[in-house]
Amino acid sequence: MNIFSSFDYYEVDYNNNLFKYLHYIRMDTICEVIYVTMKDVLTGELLTFDHSGINWIRKMNLTSAIVPLPNEGIAQNQ
Repeated sequence: MNIFSSFDYYEVDYNNNLFKYLHYIRMDTICEVIYVTMKDVLTGELLTFDHSGINWIRKMNLTSAIVPLPNEGIAQNQ
């Protein structure tokens, strides 16, 4: 069962380094080592993580991150 969606954004803590805004690409097993490949949507870079170095992966909640400021982009009619 695949719990990832290629349409969601994820953040990964890999060897105590935080990577954000990643799309899931695929998971491979090579010589009994699991690799997770993700794409950084800001740079277009493909990143491959060794499963043993991943501390956690979580889906980002972007709806709470994009909140307009009061009166942003609204002309004041007085």
